[in-house]
Amino acid sequence: MAVDCRARVLAATDDFRNKEPVIISDVPMKGVPTLYSKIGDLFAWLCCTGFVMITAWALLRHREIKT
Repeated sequence: MAVDCRARVLAATDDFRNKEPVIISDVPMKGVPTLYSKIGDLFAWLCCTGFVMITAWALLRHREIKT
């Protein structure tokens, strides 16, 4: 299956019905700007930072309760 940047099917084939499962399609190479292209891995880094902060807070709290 060949699809464009908007998930529109440009060409498709059924491997089980065709003896030669080959498709030829003109696929545009230019995409569209997405949120990921603007902010990159910011959300993933924020999640990692939050995880480290919550873990540190839990460890510090656990030590305070023990003493």
